[in-house]
Amino acid sequence: MHRAILLVCCLFVTTAVQAQTAFLNANLLNPGTGEVTRNATLVVEDGLITAYGTDAIIPANAARVDLEGRWLVPGYIDAHAHIAT
Repeated sequence: MHRAILLVCCLFVTTAVQAQTAFLNANLLNPGTGEVTRNATLVVEDGLITAYGTDAIIPANAARVDLEGRWLVPGYIDAHAHIAT
């Protein structure tokens, strides 16, 4: 769980610094279908997902983050939170 939180934090920090970021070698879970794509690439440009899958085209000037087989779940939101009023 800590790695997932760290990955999400890295995603926000990386996209804030670099306009284009490619996450490589991920186990990519599609939250809509439950389908898993192994060894996938996910490209984020200006905070939006622009390409994903095993054949995603990576922009030449994109920062590259090798996830080394870790899991990536785009759009994941921690729905279990305690908010103080």
